[in-house]
Amino acid sequence: PPSSLTPMPKTSSPVCHGRTYRQKFLWARKVNGEFPKGPEKKKRTTGVVKVKPFHHGKRRVVRPRAPTFYATARPQIRSKKTAKAQGQIRPSLSVGTVAILLSGKFRQNRCVVVKRLPSGLLLVSGPYSVNGVPLRRVDPSYVIATSTKLDLSAVKFDAETEAKLVDATFAKNKEETENGEKWVPNDDRKALQKKVDTQLLAVIKGTDPLMKQYLQNKFALNNNDFPHLMKF
Repeated sequence: PPSSLTPMPKTSSPVCHGRTYRQKFLWARKVNGEFPKGPEKKKRTTGVVKVKPFHHGKRRVVRPRAPTFYATARPQIRSKKTAKAQGQIRPSLSVGTVAILLSGKFRQNRCVVVKRLPSGLLLVSGPYSVNGVPLRRVDPSYVIATSTKLDLSAVKFDAETEAKLVDATFAKNKEETENGEKWVPNDDRKALQKKVDTQLLAVIKGTDPLMKQYLQNKFALNNNDFPHLMKF
């Protein structure tokens, strides 16, 4: 073992002077009431500059440097107004298809596709007297198309009824929704619902005796049901 008189080897300090100088912010101390200022940097000029002789005496163009500061707020760019793209409806959701609603007040209910609207939405009906689903517009992305289909080729509406089966008829009124009052269908809507359901019920009765019961039952999954293995 080394004796007490043996000199200890000299070791370098883990913290050098430069590191201490930076950590303690010694460079930021005021000298005569002012912070020390370094030498001013020369601004880089733009344009044609003559280079040094070892660059073969050629001239080169000095481009301005990119800014090192970027604004936090993104600039507002005015885009050109384009027409709103219409949604594409799947081919499986044709007129007469029995569909399953996945969202909204009437989710899990089955309904019949009455019409494909130009806006990309579906016009469906329960019918209302069968399962309580009224005549309304539905987004096709929240609908499951089943393999069951009704033949609605014989269903024909008069010109007055056909003119009402458009998007404007089923659009919400802003004045009614802002007041907070519960929306109640008027007499025109009830008459339109009755005309559509009358023809749908005639097709349902002539198709299958269990079709009405099939539309009344709600769609649900149990613990042992796997949607990816089911055929709707």
